[in-house]
Amino acid sequence: MFGVAESNKDSLLLLGEIICKYNMESSVGVSLVHRHHSLEKDERLIWQIVGDSIWSAEPRNKPDPNIIPIMWKVGLSKNGPSLYPLEFCESGISYRHERTISDSVTSNRSFVEEFMNTAVREEV
Repeated sequence: MFGVAESNKDSLLLLGEIICKYNMESSVGVSLVHRHHSLEKDERLIWQIVGDSIWSAEPRNKPDPNIIPIMWKVGLSKNGPSLYPLEFCESGISYRHERTISDSVTSNRSFVEEFMNTAVREEV
């Protein structure tokens, strides 16, 4: 893992500067995308609180309007840089903090566009 971070150090620093420029350091982070679950085409990975501070993930394949994205991947689509939701949580009262963070990040279009464009340009 160190080799991945070291080889992308300058790009990661650029993304960090963008996060700080928009005061998003308490809401946004950069992580290595990896897989713990193999999901079917319509399945979504849903995180839920199962204890005081314990989170557990389970795949669900039925559409659920009560889930919100909490982790995204930046990628390139035919229309340019795009956000692809990867992980979700339920939108109930227990997840109010996650909803607030999700809304504050995705509603800041200047941040999202600069972050996505930089991530795609830097290929991270």
